[in-house]
Amino acid sequence: MARSVCIGMLFLLLFGELIAPYDPLTTRPHIGAMPPSALFIFGTDTLGRDVLSRVLHGGRVTALLAVGAAMIGIGLGMALGTLRAFGVGLVGNITLLIELVLLSLPGWLMALVFVGGMGASWKAVIIGVGVTQIAPFSRIVAMTFAQTRTKMYVTAAEACGAPARYIVLRVIVPNASPILIGAACITLANGLLFASGLTFLGLGGEISSPEWGAMLAEGRLAIRYAPWIAIASGLPLVMMIASLNAMGRRFSLRGWSS
Repeated sequence: MARSVCIGMLFLLLFGELIAPYDPLTTRPHIGAMPPSALFIFGTDTLGRDVLSRVLHGGRVTALLAVGAAMIGIGLGMALGTLRAFGVGLVGNITLLIELVLLSLPGWLMALVFVGGMGASWKAVIIGVGVTQIAPFSRIVAMTFAQTRTKMYVTAAEACGAPARYIVLRVIVPNASPILIGAACITLANGLLFASGLTFLGLGGEISSPEWGAMLAEGRLAIRYAPWIAIASGLPLVMMIASLNAMGRRFSLRGWSS
């Protein structure tokens, strides 16, 4: 179920702009807050913009924000966790100190500091959210590699005289990959949550640009008389986050049970 939802949402994110029936920025004040109908399947917002078109266009923006932030968190977290797992002496202590410092700071606070310092923009959201995901992913990488190193197949490879590079790249990393893939899925879900949360607070790019978090904020103001605005943007966001978390948990359980 989770995989089907992710595949379906991925298809909409890639090709949603091609099937959007209207321009998401075109306003029609005379039909503002129109309920769902045959003409406007998801209704219109308070400015008369087609909600379905804005959801399809906004999904790509939200996905790009989340993917960009996840790439920063996964890339730097992978490097930091690997150095911590295989580094000795000063290298291991420095990486541990960096990880502890990042973990000691609340994620939302770090994201708000970056966005506040760089100014409200998509770039600031990506960097701010990405930094919050470095330490959690780093800790998972370090713990996974440390646990995998204790397995019997690693001991057998060492006893056979296999070089360290072969053991790391051909034995440890492949066997740890299911857990790391699961952690990457959860990191992406966190990126979606954090990025949409910042745009919900109005800390993203253009206010008029369609984006799920910003649309949810707009719908909140009209929740009493036009609930379809918030539902249309909030429901796919919840489905994506829940599906990614479910997939991450499935991969993680598969990895720890092996």
